[in-house]
Amino acid sequence: MLYFIAVWILLLVICGIIGSGTLSILKVDSFDRWGDRWILSEWIGMIVISVVLLGISIVLPVNAIVGAVSALILCTLAFTQVQTRHDITQCLNHLSRQKLMGGLALVVAIAAITAQEVTWMDTGLYHYSSVQWLNRFGTVRGLSLLFENLGFTSAWFALAAPFNPAILEARVSAVTNGFAYLLAALHFCVCMNYLIAGRGRIGDQFISVYYCLILLIHLFLQSSRTILISPSPDLPVLLFVGATAWAMLLNLNAFAPASKASAVDSPPVRSHSNGLIVPLFLATGSLSFKLTGLPIFLGAGLYFGVNHLVVNRGLNLRQLFTAVGVVMALLLPFLVVNVLTSGCLLYPSTAVCFDVPWSHDAETLQSVANDTHRWLTWYGTPPDGIHPWLWAAWQWVNEGHTFRAMAFLIGLSALLSGYVGKIAWSERRYELLWPVVISAIGIPFFMLTSPFNRFLLPYLFMTPSLAIVLYLTHRSHHQPHGSIPLPLKAFKHPLLHTLTPLFLAALLTAGSVRSNLVKLLIPPPMQQVPVAQTQINDIPYRLPLDEALCWATDIPCAYGVRQDITFRDPERGLRAGFVQRVQ
Repeated sequence: MLYFIAVWILLLVICGIIGSGTLSILKVDSFDRWGDRWILSEWIGMIVISVVLLGISIVLPVNAIVGAVSALILCTLAFTQVQTRHDITQCLNHLSRQKLMGGLALVVAIAAITAQEVTWMDTGLYHYSSVQWLNRFGTVRGLSLLFENLGFTSAWFALAAPFNPAILEARVSAVTNGFAYLLAALHFCVCMNYLIAGRGRIGDQFISVYYCLILLIHLFLQSSRTILISPSPDLPVLLFVGATAWAMLLNLNAFAPASKASAVDSPPVRSHSNGLIVPLFLATGSLSFKLTGLPIFLGAGLYFGVNHLVVNRGLNLRQLFTAVGVVMALLLPFLVVNVLTSGCLLYPSTAVCFDVPWSHDAETLQSVANDTHRWLTWYGTPPDGIHPWLWAAWQWVNEGHTFRAMAFLIGLSALLSGYVGKIAWSERRYELLWPVVISAIGIPFFMLTSPFNRFLLPYLFMTPSLAIVLYLTHRSHHQPHGSIPLPLKAFKHPLLHTLTPLFLAALLTAGSVRSNLVKLLIPPPMQQVPVAQTQINDIPYRLPLDEALCWATDIPCAYGVRQDITFRDPERGLRAGFVQRVQ
């Protein structure tokens, strides 16, 4: 626990400074409240340092020293911005003993939840191995030849690499997911604080409901909790879907046309269209974590384009070039590392692949693609006369209660989209449609590619969360439009803001360490599996004996290794990477 707490406090400082500097460089000033700007700085700073570390991995191993130096340089550059120094001063001025104690208690509570043994299967399959390769060698050319899943590039693994040295014995791989969960909880608290104070906006209402659902599910649903206690990039991508929609709604508070509803809303922020780039930044960052961020990236691109034209009444080349530059800067390391490890630009997609010495053959690429995002092949051949998609969908629905629940939520989202659209049209508040648009992109995308709940969940909750807010708001006509009509007056007492997280922290800590006091310092290690030391050609590696999961096994660990690979440079060994053996 103490390791997680120390790392998270350090990351809060680093990400806050870097994110503020990034907002200053982009001249984003449309988020006028200090809480919005602070939490946005944290999200953006987390993206920037992750992408930078992934870029550095191309030439250097991403160990603790490299991570510390990189963070120091980025923070120094951020401090050169006058606005960054102003933001930090504002943040310190708004801090109080009560907020610090409540925040620290929240950190302790989440550390107690996440300081557990990692059991998520994909972590044993390749997550932890990927983090170790980055920590010791950086990006390794042709790594996917050794094991196909090691070609799945993620800036999220690069962020985890400096905090997972071998000396910690595979104990702390969940440190980054815990930090993302902490940011979401802090984001929830910031927005709830505005709602309780009667200064809430539609974005605050939406994200409070959305995060309440998401955070609770990851606490109480076992399958989601195992993802939380892991280094899986699925969690930050899921959280960024909500954060991006929040930024859309909050930013467009400045541009919404006058209406009866908006006339009594909280005072609009300054109308600076530079803020339109923020959702695009968040969405691009999620795409650099995992290709499952593609739907929110497409939605954010559409958002930027439509509102850019509406706000500016024409095309502003400077802002367009800025947006293109941001997208390219955030995605370039991801794309380059993909090519270096697998030969494909968007691996495991076969859309754009290059003829390099470490390229896969067409049959292997087809197999990987089928296993990851071509789910119509998972249920076998349908009977004659039945469409393959209908056959697969029926098999999917009948897999269990979780899949039937998702099918229900898909239908519910479709129905509630009409409700939201009716309100948006009648009140001329068309910005309310953006969460519906995101949902309409995400749900079909994953139903056609990979309909797992960890991918679909954020899009299934998008429209219902907004519909709940609109229904409760319109039901309470006596309340201002900017305050959520929930019984929040009971939470107005300042002492309650501190006592509640303190109570949770004490309760969760006692429950977490009651059988293992070592958890107070550091989580338990990941499981060890029996392995055999073997080799293919001149490449030594460890082969799991009981199952195809490496877990805490030291790298290189793999199974099903191809017979036709060899070292790219035998003298440099693992560091130089792998190529196909010339026959």
